[in-house]
Amino acid sequence: MAGLNAPVAPHPAVSAVPRRTSPGPQKFASHIEMLARQSEKRRDPEKTRRRLLAAAARFSETGSFAAMTVKDVTGAAQVSHGAFYLYFSSIEHLVADVLSQFVDWELRTMPSIDIHAHPFEVRLTMVRWYQLGFKANVGLMRNMVLLSDTVPEVAGIWRRRGREIVDRFLDYYRLKYRLAPAELSLLRIAHHAVGSMSDHSLFARYGVHGAAETSEERDEELLIELHAALSYRALFGVDPPVHLLKRADGLVKLASLLA
Repeated sequence: MAGLNAPVAPHPAVSAVPRRTSPGPQKFASHIEMLARQSEKRRDPEKTRRRLLAAAARFSETGSFAAMTVKDVTGAAQVSHGAFYLYFSSIEHLVADVLSQFVDWELRTMPSIDIHAHPFEVRLTMVRWYQLGFKANVGLMRNMVLLSDTVPEVAGIWRRRGREIVDRFLDYYRLKYRLAPAELSLLRIAHHAVGSMSDHSLFARYGVHGAAETSEERDEELLIELHAALSYRALFGVDPPVHLLKRADGLVKLASLLA
């Protein structure tokens, strides 16, 4: 990989100028509830739709979308049964809409990237955003993962999410190292493979496919650093710089000792 040679127009979220970091993890349900309250103040006709979306998002925190009924949603949203069908043709339509809007919102919260940052700093920033966001919205994530196995529309939403997250990394590599399309294509495949491994760790921790893994270490920041360090090594075949680690530096030092 060569250094940056000629100026390239940066992606809006990948900048040569460091930006403020994104706010901490938020719940999508809280976000959509806030929009519903704002709609009511403005007498916005979208208020009922947003109340239904918020009710579905809240339902996901403790329940399965596969078992959710129109009555569950309208009761929580305090709207009539008939009003539901003014906005959604079915419960499946509502589920697809809430998951699509969740992913749109989630992607807007992705942190911006400074192209002068070390590749491991970029990976650590993105892993922290991803894992804390997953934890804050674990109900929606669990339902999206489970439904993606059987519902093609949800599978498409899940794939779009993964593709756009990988695109953020690829924009950084393209700008910083001026990589050729073939090199970027190889990195895309590698990032999807590494991302799948990280996802399965999160699935186990939060019980996406069953009981949560209670034996796993619960130190959130340590886990973030470990996942960032392990994925960085899997991608590039080298350990991250020890000075960029605060909690997992012992693992890197141990690896060099045992090598």
